[in-house]
Amino acid sequence: MNGVIRVREVRTETELEALRDEWGSLLSHASARHAIFLSLHWHLAAWAWRAKDAELNCLVAEDEHGIVAILPLVRSHGQRTGLKPRDLAYLTVPDTQFADMVCARDVAEAAAMAFARYLVGIKAWDRLCFTHLEKDAMVLEFLLPALQRQGLLLSEGEADSNAWLGLAQGWESYYASRSRRLKKGNNHVANRLKKHFPNVDVRRIVVGKDDVENVLQQLERISAASWKQDTGLTLDHAGPRAFMHSLSKQLAGRGQVVVWFLVLDGQAVASEYQLHEDGKIYALRADYDATFEAWSPGTYLFWQLLMQTFSENGERYWMGPGRNSYKARWLEGGEPLRKFTVYNRTPLGQYRALLDGRIRPLMRRLRDFVTTRESREGK
Repeated sequence: MNGVIRVREVRTETELEALRDEWGSLLSHASARHAIFLSLHWHLAAWAWRAKDAELNCLVAEDEHGIVAILPLVRSHGQRTGLKPRDLAYLTVPDTQFADMVCARDVAEAAAMAFARYLVGIKAWDRLCFTHLEKDAMVLEFLLPALQRQGLLLSEGEADSNAWLGLAQGWESYYASRSRRLKKGNNHVANRLKKHFPNVDVRRIVVGKDDVENVLQQLERISAASWKQDTGLTLDHAGPRAFMHSLSKQLAGRGQVVVWFLVLDGQAVASEYQLHEDGKIYALRADYDATFEAWSPGTYLFWQLLMQTFSENGERYWMGPGRNSYKARWLEGGEPLRKFTVYNRTPLGQYRALLDGRIRPLMRRLRDFVTTRESREGK
């Protein structure tokens, strides 16, 4: 690419929506494996959540022919006080599974250099955070090296993983590979449910424009009664609710939003919200009404929906980032997700680079040394 690339900032939702056609065109040429998470639909929904705690700072790179790359960033709200850094970060929400710059790979290096030069030229930030980066992310391959060439320091955070299981093998083969303990537990849950509730029904809804409001109402009711209430992530909180409404209404009628409900005697008590794209199924969030916790409705719903999902000719079911014992019983593998922090050349940026990159790791090593020594002396 020989033309000059300029970078500008998009600061409002209206400006973001105005990128719709060019964003879609970029994404169609990007050959992204998880395109739904790089789409404008996703980022508009994410912004609906983040608008109350952040400022939009989306970077757009363009040459004489038009837009060549987009880097959706947000700036944390609040005035800097004391040693609190001014943070930029990729626009994510807790439901995000993958993130990357939106760009065709053949222009990614030039676009990354343009972004890096622009970011180095502004002093209104101290740290820049990237998360949910898979192994072939263009941020990882092109942007981070470009920022390093500009003299900025990086540190890598603790890696995460997006759990998955393959669907091509068929349900019988897959389930035969699961532990005896898991299968025994599932059968026990099923027997208890059917003894207590005369009508046990699992419903799958491909969300259309006509039923999106009704589906959202049911999801919100279950979520509000969930054990997750204290986390602030349930759908009766403004941010998550705005995100779910925006995403669902944008994608309704496309065959991409699928919601599962477990209905006991006519009442929906557990749910799973999925996105479908090109044979990939992404489980965004699952909830159950804590009133019914004794009957393990979430366990039963997941078992049944997974059994049916294997008949849909899909490629892979993604369970989402995060490690827990429940996922471990079902998963077959995990896609590593990396996290990086970039430090600006500001005084506070350099201080945080020293603190995060050297002082804190040293303190952790000292703590581990003391703990190990005390453990040995206690034996």
